[in-house]
Amino acid sequence: MDMWTSCQNKGYMCVTIHWVDDEWRMKKRIIGFFNVKGRHTGAKLSETFTKVMVNWYIEKKLFALTLDNASSNEVAVHDIISDLKDNDNGSLVCDGIFFHVRCACHILNLVARDGLKAILATITKIKSLVLAVKGSPLQWEMLLKCATESGLDTKRGISMDVSTRWNSTYLMLRDALYYKHAFVRFEVSEIVVGMTKCLPHCFEWDKAFTLYQCLKKFYDLTKILSVRLMQHREKKSKRRIGPSNAMRYNNGDVDEDLENFLYYASEPGMVESNELEKYMAEPLEKIIGEFDILAWWKNKREDYPIITQIVRDVMAIQVSTVASESAFSAAGRVVDPSP
Repeated sequence: MDMWTSCQNKGYMCVTIHWVDDEWRMKKRIIGFFNVKGRHTGAKLSETFTKVMVNWYIEKKLFALTLDNASSNEVAVHDIISDLKDNDNGSLVCDGIFFHVRCACHILNLVARDGLKAILATITKIKSLVLAVKGSPLQWEMLLKCATESGLDTKRGISMDVSTRWNSTYLMLRDALYYKHAFVRFEVSEIVVGMTKCLPHCFEWDKAFTLYQCLKKFYDLTKILSVRLMQHREKKSKRRIGPSNAMRYNNGDVDEDLENFLYYASEPGMVESNELEKYMAEPLEKIIGEFDILAWWKNKREDYPIITQIVRDVMAIQVSTVASESAFSAAGRVVDPSP
């Protein structure tokens, strides 16, 4: 579940469900995308979310809920768990201790933003320099000339920093460090008069490089966790569906994957032996190249009929809210970005 505020200052909720089907393929469907009126309090969010679950008859199939660390989400999860307990919901594992999954990407974002405060003065200097140079055609032209003399690619450009997005700070530092030698040449030119306060010293460039290396770790990890639909879209179109039963059909065709999840639950068979001890006694797998964990467990269904059922539930848990956030993004769906 994720919340988003539009440019019209209207709040929207997106509810996305994930599950692993009988063929051990990860499935995803958007079952709710609607405007949430009024204040987005925890009670309001939990009430709205619960209505969606009840409308789709999946309140007894909930295993975990992935959210960011907003305070209202904390209250919402607490209320949802209380409702599930009151209704004697069998899907609530360990009394709801593991029900709330905190978005890993949001946690990385908080850590990175907190780390940026350590060298805020240096970042401010570089940002002011970039703004000053890009804000003047004459200075920009001079910087490109210095870049050419330094053997750098003048078509690369420099990203601008946005204070609310740490990854934009990373991109700005990456580009500014690439053009560092051009900036050094630029400093000794006559046109730089009046910009001395913006020019970083050598030790500040070193600080920026150290921070860049740290942020790169976060940036690369966030990209791994944020595998967006637009980058890995399947050839067949992903169906987006709403809360009404009528919306379970697309152009007259039944969404069989969703129907199977909603109405046909696979049950594990009775097994006498202790599967867990048998599984733990197995030697470690030697992984070479790409490894498909779902395909591996699919081939182990006969050996571990009960454990594989547990694995299907656990593997469906999302480590971030990117799947829901991508519904708010137009990236990859714009035919012509120019007006």
